[in-house]
Amino acid sequence: MKKSQMKKSILLALLLTFVATSAFALTAPASGSFGFELFDIGVNGILKGAIGMTAGIVGCVGAAILAMRQQIMPAVGMVLASVFLLNADSFLAAVGAVIM
Repeated sequence: MKKSQMKKSILLALLLTFVATSAFALTAPASGSFGFELFDIGVNGILKGAIGMTAGIVGCVGAAILAMRQQIMPAVGMVLASVFLLNADSFLAAVGAVIM
């Protein structure tokens, strides 16, 4: 790539980085609206419930086993997924607040 093309692409990337965009909040569906039953079962029943907590704890134990076997990268991925499951309600609120 020529220097002039590289400079133009860097300037374009910087320009696009600092362009303001509007964000909107993703809110949970209201009771009786389309998709409320599915949202209620998926988020409140599974992620925030006993299934999500159990999966998070099992993932942490699995990550410890992988770390003992010197499989560090899969262990790191499993720890991240387990932390997401254990804190799913906080992540859903944070991600839902800023979705472009």
